Amino acid sequence: MRHSIAAAFDADAANYDAARRQLVPCFGDFYAAIGQLIEQWEVPERAEIVDLGAGTGLVAALIHGMRPRGRLHLVDSAAAMLAIAQRRLSGATPRVTVADLAGFS
Repeated sequence: MRHSIAAAFDADAANYDAARRQLVPCFGDFYAAIGQLIEQWEVPERAEIVDLGAGTGLVAALIHGMRPRGRLHLVDSAAAMLAIAQRRLSGATPRVTVADLAGFS
């Protein structure tokens, strides 16, 4: 059995989003703040954005909704989480790429 942070996230990938909403009391405010920063920082419409620790793609989906002409690069070491992110953003390809850090050494 593989013991790692990636394995722990992979084991709970299917429940991650729902758990996040329960465990983070200010979930809505947290994601709203990301949207406000995108506007405040005047992130260009065609920005290239890297989401390190992308998980299930919650933040990436928010960014894609605000900057659909931009390119998103999702990076994580939990393959099951990235699979969910890929499904979540499947309509955005080829503007979204996914890299699994588990393959890097």
